[in-house]
Amino acid sequence: MEKKVKRRLIVVSNRLPFQLHEKKKSVFMKESEGGLVSALKSYFELEQNKDSFSSVLWIGSADFPQPRWEKYLENPRKGGSFDVEPIFVETKTYNRYYNGFCNATIWPLFHYFPSLVEFDEETFQSYEEVNHLFAEKLLSILQPDDILWIHDYQLMQLPGLIRGRMPQATIGFFLHIPFPSFEIFRLLHKPWKEKIVGGMLGADLIGFHTHEYVQHFLKTVQMVHGFDTQFRTIVMREKTVKAEMFPLGIEFDKFHNAASDPKVSERLKQIQDNFQNKKIIFSVDRLDYTKGVTHRLSGFERFVDQHPGWRDKVVFILLIVPCRQIISKYNERKKMIEERVA
Repeated sequence: MEKKVKRRLIVVSNRLPFQLHEKKKSVFMKESEGGLVSALKSYFELEQNKDSFSSVLWIGSADFPQPRWEKYLENPRKGGSFDVEPIFVETKTYNRYYNGFCNATIWPLFHYFPSLVEFDEETFQSYEEVNHLFAEKLLSILQPDDILWIHDYQLMQLPGLIRGRMPQATIGFFLHIPFPSFEIFRLLHKPWKEKIVGGMLGADLIGFHTHEYVQHFLKTVQMVHGFDTQFRTIVMREKTVKAEMFPLGIEFDKFHNAASDPKVSERLKQIQDNFQNKKIIFSVDRLDYTKGVTHRLSGFERFVDQHPGWRDKVVFILLIVPCRQIISKYNERKKMIEERVA
C-alpha cells in the first residue's frame, strides 16, 4: 500500500497566537487570549492530529515591534506544535483596518447590531490593504503542495487574492463569527459586498458554525454574484466551492481536568471561605455588547427584587476582560456596566 505523503499546513489568522514581551533586556513569549487561539492550539495538541502534517506554520500580524522579534530570533523557542511568521503592519493602517472596518463595521453588522455599524470608505481601503499585505507574504512562501487554512472575518478577502495568483492552491476558510441573513448583509456598500463574498469564494471549502450560517451565506452568494448552489456546493464558472457546517468546540478533557488541579482547588477554597453559606453565580466574558452583560445584571436585579429572601444569600461574581478599548462603543459599554453595578 502506497504511503500517503504528508503536506505542510499554513494557518493564517489576524494575530499570532502569542505576544512577545521584553523585560530586563530579555524577550519572552506569552500566549494570546481568545477563542480562536484556544481552539486551534487544542486541535494541534490532540494526539491524533500531531502527525497529520509534515509541519505547521502560523502566520499573523504582530502586536510587537520588529526589533523585539529580531532579538527573539537570536534565541528562538518554537511555539509548541508549530512555527510562526509575523507580518508587521504600520500602526495607523492596522488601527483603521482592525478597530475600523473589522470591529466597527463587520463585527456589529454580522452580530445583528446594524444601528452600531460605521460606514467609512477609508477603513475599508485599509482592510483591503492589510489583506493584500497578507497575500504578498503568503505568496512569497507558499509551495504547490501546501494546505492553506485562513481564519475569520479580518481576512475574508484573502482566499480570493491567493486564488487569483495561485489557481491550483488548496485553500480552506473558516468564519468564527455568525454569517448574517442577506437582509442584514445587504446593508454594506455594493463594492464591499462583492469584494468580501468574492474573496471568500476563493477558498475550496468554507466553514461556518451552524447550518443557519451556511444557508445565509449560500443565499448571499446567489444574490450578490448570481451563482447557483446545489446541496451546499456553489457552482462557479471555473470551479466549485463547498460551504459546510463545522461546529467548533473545546478540548473537554483539558478544562474538565483543570478542576482537580491543586492550585484551582486552593483558589476555590479561598472563594468558598470568603462567601460562606452563600450561593455563588460566576460569569466571565469579554467586554462586548454582543455578550449581554447588562442584561445579566438586569436579570440578577430582577431576581433579588422578586425573591427578596435570597438577598445576602447569593453573590454574583462578574469577570469582564477588557478589549478593543480604542473603540468608543466599548468604552460606553464599560461605563454603562460600572454605573449599573454601582
